Amino acid sequence: MDTIITYAAEILLFVYVVIAPAMVLGKVLYPRQPRSPRFALGMVVHLAVTPVAAFTLAMLSGGNVSTYLLVALATLLVVGGLALQVVLLKRKHQVLEE
Repeated sequence: MDTIITYAAEILLFVYVVIAPAMVLGKVLYPRQPRSPRFALGMVVHLAVTPVAAFTLAMLSGGNVSTYLLVALATLLVVGGLALQVVLLKRKHQVLEE
């Protein structure tokens, strides 16, 4: 039972650290593309930006690239992307009201 919980936690962590930021980045950077190409482009951008940011932060702090650092970067990407989408949606809504 302990092995099942470990595997489930690793799968959820993978979804949170890899899949969710790729979906958000794709939606923010390429909003007019269909879903599949948007996800693929978001994944390419995410896999290019996140390792560079993780290694840079680890080097500046004098530590290692850890799971906590990757979760923190994923959280920043997801929250920042969702906040940007909210701002853009409010701006579009204000333009439609005028």
